[in-house]
Amino acid sequence: MSDTTNEGKLVLLQGLAPVSQDDISGLIGAGSILPRVQLMAFTSGPVQDGLIQPGHYALIGDGVIVDLGTSFECIPLDFRPKAMRTNDDGVLVSWDKGTPLWCSIADCADSPSQEVRSGNMYGLDFLIWLPENGFVSYYAGSKTSRRAASRLVGLARERRPTHFESELITKGKLKWYGPKHAPSEVPFAVLPDLEKANEALAIFRDQQSSQLVETSERD
Repeated sequence: MSDTTNEGKLVLLQGLAPVSQDDISGLIGAGSILPRVQLMAFTSGPVQDGLIQPGHYALIGDGVIVDLGTSFECIPLDFRPKAMRTNDDGVLVSWDKGTPLWCSIADCADSPSQEVRSGNMYGLDFLIWLPENGFVSYYAGSKTSRRAASRLVGLARERRPTHFESELITKGKLKWYGPKHAPSEVPFAVLPDLEKANEALAIFRDQQSSQLVETSERD
């Protein structure tokens, strides 16, 4: 690993494959072997099981949950469209925006009916690097996270050190947690190893256009 620090300045990772050029219009404003970071909601399973607090970010992989707290620092490296539908059989995933499967999931996710919306999400999947945990994915698949992802896309295009935090949103009697993203002001003592970063990029991008992933991928 490099000993370069960002010292609040832009960090460009030379030698990495280019950032994805997928069409992401309408997706801003893990069916993967990579662990994933997820912002815990009041209704999230691990919260209901007493394993973590709502509003905390959880790193989930191989049945293990690591509490990252209400904020963390990372470097976003890439992103791609992703639509996901959960049901009793597992998780159906599509990375092909505009296909019948994608459109079906997105239409259900945008339905005014809670019953129809349930189990359907679409948005952007991000590859991010955590200094202490390595390469993981983060899925901005809800309406709130898609809106926040407009900022994250810009940071990912520059591969700029980024600060994630959660915020409690109140709308009338409703309350829920949403993500916030901003340039990081914390110096990074090291940067990702370029060879490992390119391997992680290959894993992140090497997905079938549609597939049923095991139920362990569910929230």
